[in-house]
Amino acid sequence: KLKAVVKSFQARLAEAWALPCSNALKETLRRLAVNGIPGARNTPWMCPCDLHSPPIACGRQHTFWDCHVALAVRCQLAAAVHPFDPPTQASVWLLYPSPHNVCSGVWMLVCLAALTAMEHGRKALWAQHHGMQPGAAPVPLPTATADRIANAVAARFWLLLSDFTHDHALPPTSW
Repeated sequence: KLKAVVKSFQARLAEAWALPCSNALKETLRRLAVNGIPGARNTPWMCPCDLHSPPIACGRQHTFWDCHVALAVRCQLAAAVHPFDPPTQASVWLLYPSPHNVCSGVWMLVCLAALTAMEHGRKALWAQHHGMQPGAAPVPLPTATADRIANAVAARFWLLLSDFTHDHALPPTSW
């Protein structure tokens, strides 16, 4: 079963890489696939959103699904696709087809934008954390700061999609 999932993901990753969008938009997914995201498996690991300290193997889960910042993007996805049947983690991370008959090319682009926005949020949280606490013992970011970053990341998700539509006045013919 695992081999089938891996093969399916590899095929979808190849399809995603062939999308007519910036490679920068594809980079987060590629780095997730090869364990190349800082903090994904570090020991000890804590997220500045609330100094959440997940088990070692859960850094990726928190950063790209459970974190306050990732949740802001997930809420945008749910609102855009179907608020009462939001996309699953597998549909976003593994580029599984959307259960709502969204064109596969569009869905892949949406997933790439979501993951890229979440990665931007991770970086923004850490930059804010280090800016506030140079060399000091870690403390959680103020809720207002985490909320501001989450809102900016949700807006970034839409900006990434808007940039694609600006660069491609007409969608690819395969869509």
